[in-house]
Amino acid sequence: MGKKHYLDFDWDIKYAKKLVDVFAQLKTKEGFKKFLADILTVKELKEVIRRLGIAELLSQGKTYEEIRKELHVTPTTINRVNMKLKHGKGGYKLIFKQK
Repeated sequence: MGKKHYLDFDWDIKYAKKLVDVFAQLKTKEGFKKFLADILTVKELKEVIRRLGIAELLSQGKTYEEIRKELHVTPTTINRVNMKLKHGKGGYKLIFKQK
């Protein structure tokens, strides 16, 4: 196994594993919403929602300017999501098909 990149997250941490297990166990949308509301602040939840929206719009072929206007985010934020979409671990690709 190769050396980890310094930006890689260590999923072997006990509570990181627990978080993945919890996500996998949640069976209903209502349960998932309740869990997110409890574990994240409103600011954190809004940020996650914006990132998901950015990824979806990028996957639809929208421009940075179109995304900026629709979601009121900076080009820097859009670029961060775009980098994950293109060079991340493939999580976004599990949800969105890129054009």
